[in-house]
Amino acid sequence: MTSTGSGHSANKLTVTIVGGGIGGLALANMFERANIEYRILEKSTSAKALGSSLGLDASSLPVMEQLGLLEDFKAASKAVRHFNFYNEQIQSTGLVDFECQTEM
Repeated sequence: MTSTGSGHSANKLTVTIVGGGIGGLALANMFERANIEYRILEKSTSAKALGSSLGLDASSLPVMEQLGLLEDFKAASKAVRHFNFYNEQIQSTGLVDFECQTEM
């Protein structure tokens, strides 16, 4: 799948971003804000919710703020209360509990 941002022009350089994961999409967001033409190349044809998550620790929050995404991220997210771990056969192999932690 290919996604293009900021239009195309014969006189401008177009940046190719390989991968539509969090890094590629963050880079596309920055290019869009800077009015830099880009193209995203992604081998997957659809987003898969199973096994996908995005977690941010305290060190990544300033980056989300600089991208102008922090408030949207906070509005769409909820605090992690625990992690479940599974093996390839989807059998539980462990749990980490964060219930005693306070929210930021």
